[in-house]
This record gives sequence, C-alpha cells and structure tokens, in this order.
Amino acid sequence: HDYYFLPNQIKYFEGEPYEIENTIDENIAYKSYEEINGIFEENDWRKMANMLIETYEEDIKNYEQEQLIRYDEDTERFIEHLKVDIEVLNIRLNENIPFGFDYLNEALEEYDRSKMSFYYYNKKENITHMDKVEYQKNLENFEESKYIIETRNDINNIETTRANISRTFEDIAGQQLFIIILIVLVSATIVSEEYNKGTIKQLLIRPYSRIQIILAKFVTCLIMILIFGIIIILLNTGANIIVNGAESLNVPMTMYNFNTNTLIVMNMAEYLIIQFIAKLPIFIIIFMIAFACSTLCGNTIIASIIPYFIYSASKLSYFFVIEENINILRFFITTNWDLS
Repeated sequence: HDYYFLPNQIKYFEGEPYEIENTIDENIAYKSYEEINGIFEENDWRKMANMLIETYEEDIKNYEQEQLIRYDEDTERFIEHLKVDIEVLNIRLNENIPFGFDYLNEALEEYDRSKMSFYYYNKKENITHMDKVEYQKNLENFEESKYIIETRNDINNIETTRANISRTFEDIAGQQLFIIILIVLVSATIVSEEYNKGTIKQLLIRPYSRIQIILAKFVTCLIMILIFGIIIILLNTGANIIVNGAESLNVPMTMYNFNTNTLIVMNMAEYLIIQFIAKLPIFIIIFMIAFACSTLCGNTIIASIIPYFIYSASKLSYFFVIEENINILRFFITTNWDLS
C-alpha cells in the first residue's frame, strides 16, 4: 500500500492535479501483489513475518542514508519504530505466535507500545512527575507483556477471578471507602457512645484503670480493621468464584516491584495480603483520628466528620503536589499513606 503505479504519475484530487512521489512499475507491483496474495492464501504467517522483517530492514537502511545527508528527528523516530517492529516480529517467530486477535497478540502490541514509550521518555528534556508515573506504568506493562508471551498465562483476562481480584484492588476507591466507613463507624462511637448513653460511669467503677479501658477499646478497633479487610477479601473472592469458577484461582498474580525493576509472580493469597497491607496505613491513621476525637470530645458527630474530612483532603493534597507544585505538601502524611 506504500506505492501507486500510474501510467502518467499524475492524479487529480478535488479537481487539482498532484504528483505521486512513491511510484512503482506496474509489472513489479503486480508481482508484489501476487507474492503477498499467495501468502494470505497459504495462510503462511511465518513467511509474512519474514517478509515484513526484510521490508523493515530495507526501510531502515534507506532512512539511515537520509540521516547521513540531513539529520531529522522524524526520521530517527521512524527508524526506532521499525527496529521495535522487527524485534516484535522476531519474538513472534521465536515464540510461535501467529497473527491474530488473541491475548498473545495483545501482549505483543503492548510490548511494542511500551518500548516506543521508553524511547519518547528518554527523548524528553523536561520530565514531569506525571511523566515518571507514566514511565513506571509502561515498565509494568512491558514486564507483564514479556511474562504473558514467555509463559502463555493470560493474566489480563477479565473473565477470570484473578483479573477481577486484581481490578478490585487497583480500582479500590469504592472498597477502600467502604472499609473506612466501617472503621469510622466503630472508632467514632466506641468511646463517645459511652458518654452519650451514660454507661461510662459503670465502666469506670470496674476494677480497671482508665488506661486499660482505653487500650482495650483501641486494640478492639485494630482487630476490627483486620476483620473488615478479611470480610471484603472473602466477599470479592467468593463472588468471583461463583461467577467464573474455582479453576481460575490457579492463574498466578503478578506485581511489579519498582525498587528492583522486576515482575513478582505470586499466588492470590499473597497478592491480596500485600495489597491490604499497602492500604493499611490509611485505615490505621483514619481509625486513630476517629478514636482520638471520640475519646477527647465525647461527641460522635465530630469524631465522624473530622476523619472523613481528612480523608477527602488527602486527595486534594496529592492533586496540589502534582498539578500546582506545592512541594511542602509532599511531607504531609496523607500524601504518602497509600503504599500501593
């Protein structure tokens, strides 16, 4: 499709004549057409891949010759893109992946896209925080694509329990808010309701010190956080097993470690525990704020409103750091409490 063969090399577009730069002899064009058509009829995808590699290598030589005469950034980008395409085609041949629309071809496309994103990232002069975030995401996608291609595990299949569990924690806003509501509900009332109902007097005449009473309630709230987390995990896992079947639990979970730049493969139990632990600082800090307000103020409404306000403000603080460059907010604990 890159060439046109015309008797006079002149074509009209909207009434105006223009020349076709890429022209080819009619006989050569028909010969190329027959060759390509034969590949399609034989369904010989390997022959097609090798033909594309030869074509891209020839294009690279032509572009490199142009670069020797006159340097051009677009030409350099074309050369890089062709090199990545050749790399992907070689992977296709080595891993025996025919052209198609399955998860392996999607992984190859993601591999290609991620490699080019690295090229564009390295070419940037002024790298922003969002550029770094995007770069890390591309690193993760790149390693996941390699893992899918090498192991033939369809880890991104949305029909599996594994994918649903993963998506639950990657898009955990609803789940996280639900856990926080439960935590505040318990923490904001566990002491203040003793004042409201007048049971604090009966509690204080017990043979326990005030410190012991407060610590008992404090530990109770911590245990409740763990229970809430376990319940959420079990509910999501159970629902996905009912919908997708228990056999999908055998698909491994993956997590990218940005410190070592490696992809970690684990079972579902390990993955869920790590994701919950990563969110644990949020739950504990919200609990401590609600518990402190409940104990000091003895007012359930105040003890409920303040934690919710701080939780909402945490999203704004992150926004102001990223978008408005208010760097002092980087040191606020709520900007850094999500370890995932």
